Amino acid sequence: MIKILVVDDSSAIRSLIRQSLLPEADIQIVGTASDGDLALRRIRRLRPDIVTLDIGMPGLDGLAVLEVLRQEMPALPVIVLSSLREDELRAAVDALTRGVVEVLSKPRVEGGPLAAVEVLRRLLLPHIRGLATRRIDSLPAAAPVVLSPLATAPRARVEVVAIGASTGGPDALRVLLGALPSELAAAVLVVQHIPEEFVRPLAERLDTYSSLPVRVASHDRPLDPGTVYLAPGGRHLITNGRGARLLTRIVDDPPEHGCRPAFDPLLLSLARDRGDATLAVVLTGMGCDGLAGCQAVSAAGGTILAQSQASAVVWGMPGAVARAGLAAMVGDPAELAREIARRVEGKGRLAAGV
Repeated sequence: MIKILVVDDSSAIRSLIRQSLLPEADIQIVGTASDGDLALRRIRRLRPDIVTLDIGMPGLDGLAVLEVLRQEMPALPVIVLSSLREDELRAAVDALTRGVVEVLSKPRVEGGPLAAVEVLRRLLLPHIRGLATRRIDSLPAAAPVVLSPLATAPRARVEVVAIGASTGGPDALRVLLGALPSELAAAVLVVQHIPEEFVRPLAERLDTYSSLPVRVASHDRPLDPGTVYLAPGGRHLITNGRGARLLTRIVDDPPEHGCRPAFDPLLLSLARDRGDATLAVVLTGMGCDGLAGCQAVSAAGGTILAQSQASAVVWGMPGAVARAGLAAMVGDPAELAREIARRVEGKGRLAAGV
């Protein structure tokens, strides 16, 4: 049984969440709370598996609750439900970089309560079940990893680092980008599955943690070494190898893996344009976005790194790559940052952690 505690100052939202999850036999709402102080008391007493959290509450708000939880229960998954108003966007992005695993939009009530309940079901259920699976089966030994024997040292100078992430990604990106050296001699392209409204605030937030400038990628621009380019919301980021310099392209191709942007289109374009000079890094996330692209990058002579199961919120994306034997190394975000720096410098693999 997956135990959920719902925190929201709106009784209507609490009711909608309850109705959306009530039909699920494997999910139990063990409690609700209308403010932050009550939420902390009930979380400590009821010990839920997952918490849904409102950001904009009077008194002790969602960020304050999250700060306490990260100290007392750092492994407890928290899903933020936000109205995505302008005044909540930055707070929601701040929550993502503090360990919140996902931010979802509260449904609009104009379509009526039944429509809102159905929207919540579609949003919440995949995340709840994915997070619950991670909590039950989170030990690295549960999923054997075969490291790639072909990628223990770089075969060409790394020009591009491509990073893909989904659930739990902003916090992993905060750590990884924050640990990269300011003189990194490669461009960094990032695809994060995230609502379009969050992209620019996320880039601004990550820019405060990273010694490298973090920008939202734009169309038909040359890549500069030592710069991080975040895929824009609602569109795919790919590359174009026209001429001596690699260019970005922003395209409206159909979603892949239910996502736009997705990681596979970027990796497939890099495999075509700069395969042997590409270092692909797969971070935490549900599903298998990145697997096909990593296969293509590896076949073209590039190198793959993956986040470890112990450090990932959900080991879907990196797990698919690691189980396929494509990863030269698996590690936590800080270890991956050190490995990226070494490979960009041409020094090969530091260690093969699991």
